[in-house]
Amino acid sequence: MLKFPAKLSKILIVLFGAAALLSLNACKEEKPAPKYVFFFIGDGFSFSQRYLAETAAGSPLLSSSFPVQGVMTTEAPDSAIPDSASAASAFSTGQKIPNGVISMLPETEEKLPLITDLAAKNGFNAAVVTTATVDDATPAAFYARSAKRNAYYDIATQLPESSLSLLAGVKFKRPRSFKKEDLDVVLKRGGYKIFKPSKDNVSYPSGKVAVTYDAIPYAIDARKNSPNLAEMVKKSIAKLGTAKSFFMVVEGAKTDVAAHMHDTATLIKEIRSFDDAVKEAYEFYKTRPNDTLIVVAGDHETGGLTLGANNAEKINLSVFEKQKKSLSSFRYDVLRFKSRHASFGVLEDFMPAVTRVFGLKMFSASQKEALKLKAEEGDESAAEDLKNALTPEEIAVLREGLRYSMTEKSRRPKTKDFDGKYGDYEPMPTAVAKVLNARAGIGYSTFGHTAAPVPVSAVGYRANLFSGSYPNTDMFSKLLNAMGIPLPATSVAAPAASPDEKAPPETDAATKDTRK
Repeated sequence: MLKFPAKLSKILIVLFGAAALLSLNACKEEKPAPKYVFFFIGDGFSFSQRYLAETAAGSPLLSSSFPVQGVMTTEAPDSAIPDSASAASAFSTGQKIPNGVISMLPETEEKLPLITDLAAKNGFNAAVVTTATVDDATPAAFYARSAKRNAYYDIATQLPESSLSLLAGVKFKRPRSFKKEDLDVVLKRGGYKIFKPSKDNVSYPSGKVAVTYDAIPYAIDARKNSPNLAEMVKKSIAKLGTAKSFFMVVEGAKTDVAAHMHDTATLIKEIRSFDDAVKEAYEFYKTRPNDTLIVVAGDHETGGLTLGANNAEKINLSVFEKQKKSLSSFRYDVLRFKSRHASFGVLEDFMPAVTRVFGLKMFSASQKEALKLKAEEGDESAAEDLKNALTPEEIAVLREGLRYSMTEKSRRPKTKDFDGKYGDYEPMPTAVAKVLNARAGIGYSTFGHTAAPVPVSAVGYRANLFSGSYPNTDMFSKLLNAMGIPLPATSVAAPAASPDEKAPPETDAATKDTRK
């Protein structure tokens, strides 16, 4: 047996110990996947929406400062312009799904593997959180399959067959169906608790849970204890815990609705509310940066939003600062006025409501002249009134909008000109939006969706996978790759790199958090 001098023995022991430590560290660096994965979906959210919110606040969204940025195209197989069902289904299945269809190929009725089920089979708790109804197109794409996105009862009854441990959002649209069991019976038999929060500060219960709020208001309409997406994400993290890996899909749905209505003030606040939810995930990430991945993406663009429309010389978003409620909520002011005035209400009678909600005012020519004189003498109140005074052209827009709102829907014009001005929305609120947007230099080209690409932002472990430009179906394979899950045999999505494949050094560096 070899004997070493005492001094040499000590040196060898130190060297062997150092080698063992290096080996352990190397093992740690070779972990194949993050344990906690957040996938945020901004409905109707594209580059214009992002820049609008950042310009209004004078600061970037958190996701804009993530070290990895990408671009994603959104076309459906039957149209360059996708709906939410097609876009979300591309994320959840990796396949191009026609508009109006949820996570299936209608010609074959093939049940495509869902990313949430694949995650669950590989050790992840799967959760879906949304500000829409829990059976709406985007959340539905992650737990159900349907040839029709509005088959709400049939979609909801598939929840027990899914792998979701948590589904949270606004209550189901169709809790009952003719000659079929009530939905709560179906869900309870399938092992789901139906939890209806009476107060927003109540935590989510353990087990498989469907959390259904009576309503989740727009951020601009919210009261002190109103539920919001950031709070929902925080509670979802607390419910899922850290003992087991989780994959959480989070949708900010109301950005899309606000953009459909051309309600810019509400849209700005909804984007900021969505960003607050991302911040909740980011706070979690900061405590576990080596185990967490956050991906933020739009699903499609809504409204054809333009900053600098109609030859505007500048953007002035301050015109939205006085708006006190969403156009959706303002619609009820219009309907109340209509119920009290039949068809005889005129703009002069309705102006107090317009002034109260939007700050716009109507003055006669002589009143304007008097205000002008006072303003020239240094009267700040008069100067403010002049700034908010409607022009004759704006008054004409509001008069027409109110006149059509006072007209029964069946008797309104069925022309391209009318549809181009108001779409399917209440004319008076839409007219107010037109006035405000024109003042701000903001324009919308449609009341629907567009084919514009959307941004992707990522931070955390394996975030480098989400850089570059790619179709929305690639989100499926990229997320699976990030989680260390192989593509299903039936998938035709482009193969992703092996989970063990190391990114180039410069890309690895980009995934590290460099925020101050």
